[in-house]
Amino acid sequence: MKRKSFLLLAGVATFYFNNTFAQTTQKDSVKVNNVEEVIITGSANPKKRIESSIAITTMKAKDIQQKAPQSTADILQYVPGFLAENSGGEVGNNLFARGIPSAGAYEYVQIQEDGLPIFEDGALQFANIDNFQRLDLTLQGVEAVRGGTASVFASGAPGGIVNFISKTGQNDTKGTLKLSTSTFGLFRTDFNIGGALVQDKLFFNAGGFYREDNGMRSPRFKANRGGQIKLNLTYKFDKGYARVYYKYLNDRAMFYQVTPFIKNGNSVKAYPGFDPNYGTFASMEMAQIRVPQYGGGFFETDLRNGVHPVSHAIGTELKYKLSDVVTVHNNMKFTSINQDYNAIFAPSWMGSIVSQNEYSDNLNIDRANAFFTYVNGGGVLDPNEKLKRADLWFIRKNMQNLANNLNFNIDLDKVKLNVGHYYSNWSSDHYWNWNSFLVTASDKPRLVNLQDTSTGTNYTYNGVSQITWLERQAGLTGNVNAFFANADIEINDK
Repeated sequence: MKRKSFLLLAGVATFYFNNTFAQTTQKDSVKVNNVEEVIITGSANPKKRIESSIAITTMKAKDIQQKAPQSTADILQYVPGFLAENSGGEVGNNLFARGIPSAGAYEYVQIQEDGLPIFEDGALQFANIDNFQRLDLTLQGVEAVRGGTASVFASGAPGGIVNFISKTGQNDTKGTLKLSTSTFGLFRTDFNIGGALVQDKLFFNAGGFYREDNGMRSPRFKANRGGQIKLNLTYKFDKGYARVYYKYLNDRAMFYQVTPFIKNGNSVKAYPGFDPNYGTFASMEMAQIRVPQYGGGFFETDLRNGVHPVSHAIGTELKYKLSDVVTVHNNMKFTSINQDYNAIFAPSWMGSIVSQNEYSDNLNIDRANAFFTYVNGGGVLDPNEKLKRADLWFIRKNMQNLANNLNFNIDLDKVKLNVGHYYSNWSSDHYWNWNSFLVTASDKPRLVNLQDTSTGTNYTYNGVSQITWLERQAGLTGNVNAFFANADIEINDK
């Protein structure tokens, strides 16, 4: 136990409905200039963008829909100073902040939802924070702060803060239904509806999505399937508001790993039999694994589940004006995540692509006695078929996080003070079971068995060449207790 303190072609149909027919007024038609936006991220006192001294990028829902991002990493590519590496698919990607060396994941940048971290540590092994974040019609906008005050108002975030802000409802009931399809077998439904249960007092918003698709690199099964639901309820009163919110995520997403190429001088070309644009080492033949374990019993898992988080997040928010000078704002959230991680890894350090003779030589098997067959069908391999090791890594993570942010804003006209306390307690328990396959070096490879005919020794078990070569069970906990203070001083009217 360790402890840390401290492009695709698509057809889209969208339907809007509104229960009011309001006359367009001059006020309605006025477009607010970007510099007049009120910024709430990385600042104790919300202020207009033109008045803010921090480097911030904002994107409204309309901006995001025009960009049509397929993942969290996709949308972060539009933030100056951030480098988003999104080759893993929808999940398991990396974000780098300019000027700060990082090993990857979302290290040194905190990803928030409605002002609190999605999970306190965004760089846990096999738990990149985008595993638990999805984009849909419930999103009001995104605010991204680079450096500046991020290290003050977020823990472990010298590189910045990215805050995904949810819609919260209004007096007019409005909704959107969106249906999407594509050449990659996509069928997706998004919806959002928000309005008032009691005019000017009680507001609601509900939305989410469900989708299935084959993935950009199809493994011949549904690579991505699942969705999420988000709800919130807001009660407004004379001196502030109170809000409760909930998010349920149950989604499976394929994580893509390496693609083989052939180096030819200073250029590279596709490996024969492997499509560099759409190929993958994941295949239906490796979808299910059941292997015996030391001490008895069997371990089994299913690659078709991909990276599969089931997440519940429930929170409350209160803003109350205690006096003409003092306003208190408290935001609390509890998050529970259970994730099964299934992915195929076949990097070069696991061994190069080799001939059958080279493979048998490495095991000291006489070439004449090395009998290679397909697991499914039992046919003998073509002698020219090359081989590769590919691993199925399974990691189960059970994670919890309780976070609370308390702020007191003191408005003294020319001086605006903020004092507060941030608390976060989190835990992550994990179990690893990693197995190696012997496969053909091809797109969507086939499983291979090997037997030494001279001794009858089998060097594989239904295509598994190394059974549970790594097993690990451990846990990690962390606490954050932070007091903070901030002062905004207006020297003169300019």
